[in-house]
Amino acid sequence: MKYKKFEDHIVVIMETGENIHEGLTEVCLKEDIGHGSVMGIGGTKYLRLGIWDRFENCYKYIEKDQGSMEILSLMGNISRLDGKPNLHLHVTASDDSFNSFGGHLDKGIVQNMVEVYIRPHADKIDRVPYQYWFFMDI
Repeated sequence: MKYKKFEDHIVVIMETGENIHEGLTEVCLKEDIGHGSVMGIGGTKYLRLGIWDRFENCYKYIEKDQGSMEILSLMGNISRLDGKPNLHLHVTASDDSFNSFGGHLDKGIVQNMVEVYIRPHADKIDRVPYQYWFFMDI
């Protein structure tokens, strides 16, 4: 992974085999980002996606391990949970048959390259417990 800091944003480039969450968390730690927005595109070979089941009050997960998928949209936000960066990311992707799917990104492994823009915001926002989730404390 490599990244470059610009005046109002950071560009992150990740390569094959890297974990998207781990890489972005590392940048947030190094740059002391406690609030921001994230958007990106690229390729992935593995995704673990979740969707909230409001009846069972938990995430249901699927795994996509198809070797070559395109990330059509990666977006989300950055806050703090227990003093550490917390990335809340959603992704829409397509497989090699052009079928699209998406959800809450629990884990993603890069295939070829993922390009991400992080736009840090001046203030830090913490997540606080609320029922079954952690909401931004605004």
